[in-house]
Amino acid sequence: MTPAAVGTSASSWSAFAEAQPALLAVTLAADSPDEPRDQAWAALLESLQNALPADSEGIEFTRQTRRLLLSFARSDQAVSAALHIQRFEAQRPSRYRIGADLRQAEQGVAAATALAELAVPGEVLLSEALRDQIVAGLDAELEYAGEPEFPELQRSLRLFRLLPKPEAEQGWGDFLANKPTLVLLPLRVAEGQRCDPVYAELVGYGLSRGLAQNKAWHLISSLSAAAFRHRQPAAAELQQRLKASHVLSGEVHQEGRLLHAQIRMVDTASGQELWARTVSLPVHLARSPENPFGREVVSGVSQAIFGEVARAGLLPALDDLDSYTLLFKAMTLVHRSCSAEFLQARELLDHLVQRHPKAGEAQAWLAKWHVMNVARGQSRDIEADTRLAQQAAQQALHCEGDRALGLAIDGLVHAYLLGELDQAEAQLKAAIAENANEALAWLYLSAVHVYRDQGQAAADAAGMAMLLSPLDPMRYYFDSFAAHALLAAGRLNESIVLASRSLSANRRHLPTLRTLAIARALNGQLAQASEAVQALRGLDPNYSLHSFNTRYPGRGTAFAACCALALQTAGLPEL
Repeated sequence: MTPAAVGTSASSWSAFAEAQPALLAVTLAADSPDEPRDQAWAALLESLQNALPADSEGIEFTRQTRRLLLSFARSDQAVSAALHIQRFEAQRPSRYRIGADLRQAEQGVAAATALAELAVPGEVLLSEALRDQIVAGLDAELEYAGEPEFPELQRSLRLFRLLPKPEAEQGWGDFLANKPTLVLLPLRVAEGQRCDPVYAELVGYGLSRGLAQNKAWHLISSLSAAAFRHRQPAAAELQQRLKASHVLSGEVHQEGRLLHAQIRMVDTASGQELWARTVSLPVHLARSPENPFGREVVSGVSQAIFGEVARAGLLPALDDLDSYTLLFKAMTLVHRSCSAEFLQARELLDHLVQRHPKAGEAQAWLAKWHVMNVARGQSRDIEADTRLAQQAAQQALHCEGDRALGLAIDGLVHAYLLGELDQAEAQLKAAIAENANEALAWLYLSAVHVYRDQGQAAADAAGMAMLLSPLDPMRYYFDSFAAHALLAAGRLNESIVLASRSLSANRRHLPTLRTLAIARALNGQLAQASEAVQALRGLDPNYSLHSFNTRYPGRGTAFAACCALALQTAGLPEL
């Protein structure tokens, strides 16, 4: 595979990381006899103008007979405006139907308008392309709304329904209260300065690796921190949403052969800046395995919080800028719901492991890709994916780089694909010993505890994972594991909530449907449990009690027997 085939230029990352502009199409469902059309538009426009954020960079209005087209610089602004329209109409029967798509997408205007025409009054429908720009749990909640054909577009579109954020979130206890909890926001290129954005990503990645390996604090997952890439959150918001006690942020710029990183740390409770430093090092050291940027910052942060100096870890064994570009891009695409982008992640990872066979991160993410291919129901050869996942996971453990990630993925392979629980548990506990902030290790450990009929331990491990990565791009995946853990702990109502939320994002995840069916049956909701079983059988017509009893990794336990009886009660056939 040639580099050109997978888009290896550094400039490709620059475009990939930019905020995506969006279009919002609003149509009037019907004329109101007591309010002429022009008055309805004028009232809505006035409300929107007063409600838009200061950094919205303006809105372009195009008024047609029965349509209002709004153009936003960022996708989250479009979502905010759509939710505002819903609130604006809350006290009356809704008159507006709303559709949204990316502004740069092919046929963006036509697609947004078509979605608005399809929506019922009061409903907001998003394209999948726009949905992938939205952070579930931060911007709004999302629900899968089907994949209808649009003759005017000559194609079908996967749609998602926009829902307001719930007022109360799932509580997971005080697992993070015993230590300071840090979040490192994505670093930015300093305003007015010339610098390839990939250097900001590269320096930030090194800092995150160094911070994560210090056991004196918790570190919120970089995947959750990435939700704030194009935002400027207040310290109090980060304390509320992420349970963070300290936030690190900064800017990067290049001056000749020097790279300058200006980093600061703020206490989220007081808003006070506790520490700030500019680290200046030669550009080529930004990709050095010794991670000098991480060493400088981790030591300073440790000194500021504890009065002690900590050390930073190593970066992966990638020795050129384009390889970092590909790694960052592949890590993002693995979590995309779009099948084409998921397959592109495989191409990128294959290219990386060929170019850098000693880079552990690339091997670990390739192993995870194969597991995800099976979990997504897209594998054409499960045995081959299992073998390739094993090979990549083992290779990751013998390479340089993030050993905790490699151990966590190897544990996943042993638990999910091989059913070897003893080896899975050993690998996952080793991953946590290596890096207690590795959210995936806690998540996969929760499943092992479920399979061993250790419900409370499963719920605790899932809670730790959810707290370490509360805004993960694969939140439906985290929700599915957590729902399974809560089911094993007997917390049926909470399990139902999380399983339902997971299915709102991905209705084609068989384990989640199974969890929901069991939880509803045990909760006495037999009609809804039967619906979940029917949906499960729609995905796999051959799935039966025999399938569950022979495939479920936790078979043979009292919990598994309870689940089997619940599935039988919900209508799952014996064979």
